[in-house]
Amino acid sequence: MKVFVNCLTLSRIIGTLILPLLFNFCSPIVTLVVIALLLSTDFFDGQLARKFKVQSLFGQVADQVADKVFGMVMLLIVASYYNLFYFIFGLEVAIALVNFIAALRGATTISSFLGKFKTWLTSICILVGVFGYFQDKLHFSLLTKALDTYIQNEEMILVVCISITIGCQITVLIDYIRHITKELSIKKPKITYNFKDKDKLKRVLFDTGYYNRYKGEPLSKLFLDHGYKIDKEGIENAKN
Repeated sequence: MKVFVNCLTLSRIIGTLILPLLFNFCSPIVTLVVIALLLSTDFFDGQLARKFKVQSLFGQVADQVADKVFGMVMLLIVASYYNLFYFIFGLEVAIALVNFIAALRGATTISSFLGKFKTWLTSICILVGVFGYFQDKLHFSLLTKALDTYIQNEEMILVVCISITIGCQITVLIDYIRHITKELSIKKPKITYNFKDKDKLKRVLFDTGYYNRYKGEPLSKLFLDHGYKIDKEGIENAKN
């Protein structure tokens, strides 16, 4: 089951990479169905991992990467329709880089409420952009009124959505930098990575017991031995 759950997560990354082709060469219905399927994997991989108790560090990292890749690709696609989306894309890259560098240096990078709110705003903005992208290709009667309203106010709707999202992104970026800088100035952790012990790395990445015991640690520390003894019987404290 652990292999299946991880494959489900990885399928979201692979499927996301073919989305630009679907937008250009397939019907809106096919494209929207594939998007819905990809989003469903984000729900089911987590649910299955918790239900069958097969969570792992690899699954956590893969899920985060899949979410970022999906968001970035979708932003680039809608940016080809409306260029202001490039600002959202650029800020998402900046936020991702700040979190990545912070994780490498040993800071906590758990998303705050503001960060989650930003993600929801970005998702809504992408949805509006997709709606605009396909406005000339959607002809369902149930959508006619909504499409007419959107077309008549497209510029205003997009500008408002993008402006709110950008403002929230800037706030989140500043908040993350402030929090991470403060944390690192207090802890000043020294992180040294050593992946030569392949057996130990494999257990760190895929062992559910290890993940459940130390998942509250900063991501960088989860990749380290850092005083913990990992043996065939399980995981136990060695030095700390």
